[in-house]
Amino acid sequence: MVENNLAQSFLRKNYPNFEVITLKSYASLINAIHLQSVDAFTYDVPNPVGKYKQPAPPAGYYIFETLFAEKMRPAVKKGNSEMLSLIVSGIEKISDDDLIEIVDNWKLFKKDRSTLYWIIGIVFTLILIIVILLVRGVKNKRKIKRLYDFESKNDWQVIVEKGENDFIEFKSSLRWDYRQEKVNKELVSVITKTISAFLNTEGGMLFIGIDDEGNAIGLENDYKTLSKKNRDGFMLALTNSINQDLGKSCHLFISINIISLNEKDVCIVSVDKSDKPVFCGKKDKEEFYIRASASSQPLGMRDSFEYIKSHWGLSL
Repeated sequence: MVENNLAQSFLRKNYPNFEVITLKSYASLINAIHLQSVDAFTYDVPNPVGKYKQPAPPAGYYIFETLFAEKMRPAVKKGNSEMLSLIVSGIEKISDDDLIEIVDNWKLFKKDRSTLYWIIGIVFTLILIIVILLVRGVKNKRKIKRLYDFESKNDWQVIVEKGENDFIEFKSSLRWDYRQEKVNKELVSVITKTISAFLNTEGGMLFIGIDDEGNAIGLENDYKTLSKKNRDGFMLALTNSINQDLGKSCHLFISINIISLNEKDVCIVSVDKSDKPVFCGKKDKEEFYIRASASSQPLGMRDSFEYIKSHWGLSL
């Protein structure tokens, strides 16, 4: 064996009559094995635990049965087939009982915890889903409560009579141009810009079917321009416009209802403050709006960055 290792100390202490030849290095040991000048050798270090027995005569010789090691140091280099065959042949002589003892003593195999990790992952996912549903439920209840507080005709009329402000906006129609007396799709952009401004500020209500003087003129002209000429068709058209200009995720903060005011259909878009900036438009034509002075105000790039940093604490 190589001198000054733990195997040497162990053998001298527990088997003082065992004849041990020490060599300076592992290279010397490998060379001795190649020359077949040794009958047996120890290879594994450190902390060996051996089992030895003294056989029948001739006495004085010990047969090495098993030698365990805490760590296996591979001394076999690539291409050293002789040393590899020696080690493999030695491993093949280890009995099943010895193998079980090795595994048990040195905990060579870790427990399979994949099932536990799967369970933890599933539980975490379920908790996350529950939290998301609870948050959405609270937001929806808030929207329902806000509409419920003003559900009567008189309450709506009171709000309309107070006129426009930072939280209230009137629009005559979604797409019917009363001045030109024809469909004007540019009016839809005005609607989505107003909604984005409410989202980016403190929320508000948009009344569609109310003129600038607060008169209920209804949605009948808008209905006529749609393939589905009723409330459902109007709400579908408005929803699609929001999806295209603002994104579907904005609906978390938006509720759309159509009520009857002075025997006219009026659409009320209730908007909560968004939890992140909302840009209006498509691709390179996106704009950023806020609500100020009872109107939707566009901000330039620098002002938008400063506003977003101040309003949400975000940096772009």
